[in-house]
Amino acid sequence: MLLTNYEIYDLAIRSQVFYEDKVSQFPAKAGFYLFKNLKTLKELALEIEEMRRGIINTFQPELLEDGTYRIAPELKEKLQKQLDSLSSLPQDIPLYKLKLEDFEEVKLSGEQLDVLVDMIEEIEEEN
Repeated sequence: MLLTNYEIYDLAIRSQVFYEDKVSQFPAKAGFYLFKNLKTLKELALEIEEMRRGIINTFQPELLEDGTYRIAPELKEKLQKQLDSLSSLPQDIPLYKLKLEDFEEVKLSGEQLDVLVDMIEEIEEEN
């Protein structure tokens, strides 16, 4: 599945709804592949965050007393361009496709469905 780094990071953050969910019971096969996908997204998000921090650190931010950072004003635009470039880089990530029927007996929230929508194979209806 081709996603930008921004989309990968966003999907990894939104996938936390599955870790917080103590109610939904997934069939073993669907749950296995779902959590393999979530693990892949988490690992990629950590790599993206590491690259983002590396870019920021090249601009030698000044640590302020309140715990925030300040970057020289003349470097902010250059920094933002590099961060935008990182965010827009596409990656072809290996996500498993899940079958919709595997989730027929599972109650999913809208947030969970939003995460799953691109991971589920669409069923072609016969005319």
